[in-house]
Amino acid sequence: MAGRVRVVASAFAAGVVLLAACTSGPAPAPPANPPRSAAPGGGIRPERLPPGTSSVVVSGDRMFAATDAGVTVFRVPCPEAGCRPLGRLRVPEPLIAGYPRPGHALPADRFRVGLSGGTLFVVAEVDLGEGSGIVPGRVLAYDPACDLPCGPLWRTPPGRGLELPAVHGDRTYVGASTGLAAYERCPRDGSVCRPAWTAPMNTRRGLMRMHAPVVRGRYVLALTEGCVCGADSDAPMLAAFPVRCEGRCRPLWSARLPGRFADGPVARGGSVYVSAAGGLLRFPLACSGTCRPSARFVLPARAFPRAPVLLGGFLLAPTYGPSRVSAFRATCTGRCEPVATWGAEGGLRAAVGIGGHLVVLAGRTVTLLPAPGEDGTWRPESVWDLPRKAGTLTEEGGIARVTGEGWMWTIPLP
Repeated sequence: MAGRVRVVASAFAAGVVLLAACTSGPAPAPPANPPRSAAPGGGIRPERLPPGTSSVVVSGDRMFAATDAGVTVFRVPCPEAGCRPLGRLRVPEPLIAGYPRPGHALPADRFRVGLSGGTLFVVAEVDLGEGSGIVPGRVLAYDPACDLPCGPLWRTPPGRGLELPAVHGDRTYVGASTGLAAYERCPRDGSVCRPAWTAPMNTRRGLMRMHAPVVRGRYVLALTEGCVCGADSDAPMLAAFPVRCEGRCRPLWSARLPGRFADGPVARGGSVYVSAAGGLLRFPLACSGTCRPSARFVLPARAFPRAPVLLGGFLLAPTYGPSRVSAFRATCTGRCEPVATWGAEGGLRAAVGIGGHLVVLAGRTVTLLPAPGEDGTWRPESVWDLPRKAGTLTEEGGIARVTGEGWMWTIPLP
């Protein structure tokens, strides 16, 4: 394969609630139970993580684990006796200047890691106890194969609400609570790299979050959402910028989204999909000005959708509250209803499309789902039971990695 079950409500006990248009004939028979494997057997390899690990990424034979104390590097797979550190990434001190007020400088006390374009990125932040969760920090770029201990290749200026970047060629795009910033031809001596251009998107400073940007063709897609901080905030906004710009960049087009929450974006072909209040929306990439959606994929009013996933000819909408996945025809236009749903065991935490399958993390199970059948039938191919609850799901080279409660489970997918 190429490189984050039983139904909870239905007369069927094995997995499908059919919502397609009415057809004649008997209802399909309930599918057979999928094969289940229990950790640590069934191909699952457990590995103990350092206490307080917040995020993990694997590059080659190295695992980078972020904690409140920094980023520690381990060699994987770990021996049965446990993972032993190879070294740490050096973080320049003091990291954040000018917070909480001019003239002050504070070291980072929380970290996140991610990979993009072969570069390891670390978001290093300072929690000032303000309650909003939108905190000051920097993004630092590292060579994942560096000689340990090693410092960053380059770093951004201080910002707030920073997200992990997207890399496209020689350009790196970073989202923050103020908007989007693009970095080009940065030095490799550890110094600060100044943005080549910026795109302000926030009209209420400090109360906006941005999802990781996505590059598709000549577009950089940026999605924001309001922060629930005890105050009014901007409605979510999707905006498309040119990959090359200068100075203060204006969007090629933008769209305000309903509600206060959003997730995505996901792009395929000439379209971009986002999750928002009430369901999913599709917009044409080749839009201009104020863009209107070409399709609305409707979900129940109290469903909270996560980032959409495109699988074959279907658009999949993972939701929590209730925990399930709804499938739509991706080519539908106008108002679109789901053609099938699948109910998850426990709270749905993450869903990732890998090759021709959807991998779902819910409660203590990891489920491998194919695309729904043309007749609306939908059942899992495999289910793995975990000994503990997990919170994150990532994929690399056909391997699913699940982390939670101080452990990482590696699952080779069929």
